[in-house]
Amino acid sequence: MRHTLTIGLTDHSHYNHISYTASITARCSKVNYCVTNLTTMCYIQVLDKDDRFIIEMEGERYNVYFYPYSKIEVESFVFMIEKQMLEAKLPVKVKLADTHLLSFEYSKPFKIIDMIYNLQLLYGAYNCTFPMEAEEVGKNKYVLSFASVGYMLSTPILYLLSNNGRMNFSNKGSSGIVMRINNSFSSGFPIVANNG
Repeated sequence: MRHTLTIGLTDHSHYNHISYTASITARCSKVNYCVTNLTTMCYIQVLDKDDRFIIEMEGERYNVYFYPYSKIEVESFVFMIEKQMLEAKLPVKVKLADTHLLSFEYSKPFKIIDMIYNLQLLYGAYNCTFPMEAEEVGKNKYVLSFASVGYMLSTPILYLLSNNGRMNFSNKGSSGIVMRINNSFSSGFPIVANNG
Protein backbone atom coordinates (compact mmCIF):
# COMPACT_ATOMS: atom_id res chain seq x y z
CA MET A 1 0.00 0.00 0.00
CA ARG A 2 1.43 3.36 -1.03
CA HIS A 3 0.53 6.44 0.97
CA THR A 4 1.41 10.06 0.21
CA LEU A 5 1.76 12.34 3.18
CA THR A 6 2.22 16.10 3.24
CA ILE A 7 3.56 17.51 6.47
CA GLY A 8 3.99 21.12 7.43
CA LEU A 9 5.56 23.30 10.03
CA THR A 10 3.63 23.58 13.29
CA ASP A 11 6.09 25.33 15.62
CA HIS A 12 6.85 28.79 14.23
CA SER A 13 9.39 29.50 16.96
CA HIS A 14 11.55 26.65 15.59
CA TYR A 15 11.47 26.86 11.80
CA ASN A 16 13.92 23.99 11.40
CA HIS A 17 11.71 21.40 13.15
CA ILE A 18 8.73 19.62 11.65
CA SER A 19 7.07 17.03 13.87
CA TYR A 20 4.76 14.24 12.75
CA THR A 21 3.39 11.29 14.66
CA ALA A 22 2.31 8.39 12.47
CA SER A 23 -1.03 6.88 13.40
CA ILE A 24 -0.65 3.14 13.82
CA THR A 25 -3.84 1.09 13.77
CA ALA A 26 -4.43 -2.10 15.72
CA ARG A 27 -3.98 -4.15 12.53
CA CYS A 28 -0.42 -2.89 12.03
CA SER A 29 2.34 -4.56 13.93
CA LYS A 30 5.09 -2.79 12.02
CA VAL A 31 5.27 0.31 9.84
CA ASN A 32 7.88 0.63 7.10
CA TYR A 33 8.34 3.86 5.24
CA CYS A 34 10.68 5.35 2.71
CA VAL A 35 10.99 9.06 2.03
CA THR A 36 11.01 9.31 -1.76
CA ASN A 37 10.91 13.05 -2.33
CA LEU A 38 10.98 16.39 -0.59
CA THR A 39 9.53 19.62 -1.90
CA THR A 40 9.80 22.84 0.07
CA MET A 41 10.53 26.53 -0.32
CA CYS A 42 14.03 27.71 0.43
CA TYR A 43 14.06 30.49 3.00
CA ILE A 44 17.58 30.31 4.33
CA GLN A 45 18.87 33.37 6.13
CA VAL A 46 21.95 34.38 4.15
CA LEU A 47 23.12 37.38 6.17
CA ASP A 48 23.04 37.93 9.91
CA LYS A 49 23.62 40.92 12.19
CA ASP A 50 27.12 39.57 12.95
CA ASP A 51 28.19 39.68 9.29
CA ARG A 52 30.58 42.59 8.78
CA PHE A 53 33.67 43.88 7.06
CA ILE A 54 36.31 46.30 8.30
CA ILE A 55 37.30 49.23 6.11
CA GLU A 56 40.11 51.70 6.77
CA MET A 57 39.80 55.26 5.47
CA GLU A 58 41.94 58.27 6.32
CA GLY A 59 43.64 56.40 9.18
CA GLU A 60 40.35 55.31 10.84
CA ARG A 61 38.89 51.80 10.91
CA TYR A 62 35.15 51.26 10.56
CA ASN A 63 33.05 48.13 11.03
CA VAL A 64 30.25 47.88 8.48
CA TYR A 65 27.53 45.53 9.74
CA PHE A 66 24.57 44.04 7.88
CA TYR A 67 20.98 43.27 8.85
CA PRO A 68 19.53 39.77 8.60
CA TYR A 69 18.60 39.11 4.97
CA SER A 70 17.18 36.07 3.26
CA LYS A 71 16.63 36.60 -0.45
CA ILE A 72 19.67 38.22 -2.06
CA GLU A 73 20.20 38.97 -5.74
CA VAL A 74 23.17 40.80 -7.24
CA GLU A 75 21.38 44.09 -7.94
CA SER A 76 19.66 44.22 -4.55
CA PHE A 77 22.95 43.36 -2.84
CA VAL A 78 24.52 46.55 -4.24
CA PHE A 79 21.69 48.58 -2.66
CA MET A 80 22.22 46.74 0.64
CA ILE A 81 25.91 47.66 0.62
CA GLU A 82 25.11 51.29 -0.20
CA LYS A 83 22.59 51.39 2.66
CA GLN A 84 25.12 49.96 5.12
CA MET A 85 27.78 52.44 3.94
CA LEU A 86 25.35 55.33 4.49
CA GLU A 87 24.51 54.06 7.98
CA ALA A 88 28.22 53.91 8.81
CA LYS A 89 28.57 57.44 7.33
CA LEU A 90 31.14 56.29 4.78
CA PRO A 91 31.11 58.16 1.44
CA VAL A 92 32.27 55.16 -0.61
CA LYS A 93 30.50 54.50 -3.92
CA VAL A 94 29.56 50.93 -4.77
CA LYS A 95 29.73 49.99 -8.46
CA LEU A 96 28.46 46.92 -10.28
CA ALA A 97 30.00 46.17 -13.68
CA ASP A 98 28.06 44.54 -16.52
CA THR A 99 30.00 41.37 -15.66
CA HIS A 100 28.57 41.51 -12.09
CA LEU A 101 31.96 42.32 -10.55
CA LEU A 102 31.70 44.63 -7.53
CA SER A 103 34.01 47.54 -6.82
CA PHE A 104 34.31 50.40 -4.32
CA GLU A 105 35.31 53.93 -5.30
CA TYR A 106 36.50 56.84 -3.14
CA SER A 107 38.45 60.08 -3.56
CA LYS A 108 41.25 59.09 -1.15
CA PRO A 109 43.27 55.91 -0.44
CA PHE A 110 41.39 53.23 1.52
CA LYS A 111 41.54 49.51 2.18
CA ILE A 112 39.41 46.64 3.39
CA ILE A 113 41.17 45.10 6.36
CA ASP A 114 39.02 42.02 6.84
CA MET A 115 35.70 40.49 5.81
CA ILE A 116 33.65 37.61 7.18
CA TYR A 117 33.67 34.55 4.89
CA ASN A 118 29.92 34.80 4.23
CA LEU A 119 30.43 38.30 2.81
CA GLN A 120 33.52 37.19 0.88
CA LEU A 121 31.26 34.80 -1.06
CA LEU A 122 28.66 37.48 -1.77
CA TYR A 123 31.20 40.18 -2.71
CA GLY A 124 33.30 37.89 -4.89
CA ALA A 125 36.26 38.25 -2.51
CA TYR A 126 36.70 34.52 -1.88
CA ASN A 127 39.96 34.44 -3.91
CA CYS A 128 41.35 37.65 -2.36
CA THR A 129 43.96 38.16 0.32
CA PHE A 130 43.25 40.69 3.06
CA PRO A 131 43.96 43.50 3.61
CA MET A 132 42.93 44.69 0.13
CA GLU A 133 44.12 48.14 -0.88
CA ALA A 134 42.43 50.44 -3.39
CA GLU A 135 44.44 51.39 -6.48
CA GLU A 136 44.77 54.92 -7.78
CA VAL A 137 43.14 55.08 -11.21
CA GLY A 138 43.05 58.85 -11.64
CA LYS A 139 43.40 62.12 -9.82
CA ASN A 140 41.39 61.83 -6.57
CA LYS A 141 39.98 58.48 -7.67
CA TYR A 142 40.80 55.20 -5.92
CA VAL A 143 39.11 51.92 -6.81
CA LEU A 144 39.08 48.58 -5.02
CA SER A 145 37.76 45.82 -7.30
CA PHE A 146 36.86 42.28 -6.36
CA ALA A 147 38.38 39.62 -8.60
CA SER A 148 35.42 37.23 -8.82
CA VAL A 149 31.67 37.35 -9.31
CA GLY A 150 29.69 37.16 -6.07
CA TYR A 151 28.19 33.81 -5.21
CA MET A 152 24.51 34.40 -4.42
CA LEU A 153 23.46 30.76 -4.01
CA SER A 154 23.32 29.06 -0.64
CA THR A 155 25.15 25.76 -0.54
CA PRO A 156 24.25 24.01 2.67
CA ILE A 157 23.78 20.30 2.98
CA LEU A 158 20.18 19.83 4.06
CA TYR A 159 19.21 16.94 6.29
CA LEU A 160 15.73 15.53 6.79
CA LEU A 161 15.86 14.10 10.31
CA SER A 162 13.76 11.40 11.91
CA ASN A 163 13.78 9.35 15.08
CA ASN A 164 13.71 6.26 12.88
CA GLY A 165 16.40 7.08 10.36
CA ARG A 166 19.94 5.77 10.44
CA MET A 167 22.34 7.69 12.68
CA ASN A 168 25.35 7.90 10.36
CA PHE A 169 26.29 11.55 10.84
CA SER A 170 26.68 13.52 14.02
CA ASN A 171 23.70 15.80 14.14
CA LYS A 172 21.45 17.62 16.57
CA GLY A 173 20.28 15.34 19.34
CA SER A 174 21.71 12.26 17.57
CA SER A 175 18.58 12.07 15.42
CA GLY A 176 18.51 9.66 12.55
CA ILE A 177 18.88 10.99 9.04
CA VAL A 178 16.28 9.99 6.49
CA MET A 179 17.52 12.09 3.56
CA ARG A 180 20.68 14.07 2.87
CA ILE A 181 20.44 16.67 0.11
CA ASN A 182 23.61 18.04 -1.48
CA ASN A 183 22.79 20.94 -3.74
CA SER A 184 22.91 24.68 -4.29
CA PHE A 185 19.85 26.61 -3.29
CA SER A 186 18.65 30.11 -3.95
CA SER A 187 16.44 31.74 -1.34
CA GLY A 188 12.83 32.20 -2.39
CA PHE A 189 12.90 29.30 -4.87
CA PRO A 190 11.63 25.75 -4.38
CA ILE A 191 13.82 22.85 -3.32
CA VAL A 192 12.81 19.60 -4.99
CA ALA A 193 14.74 16.47 -4.04
CA ASN A 194 13.96 12.97 -5.28
CA ASN A 195 15.25 9.90 -3.50
CA GLY A 196 13.43 7.04 -5.08
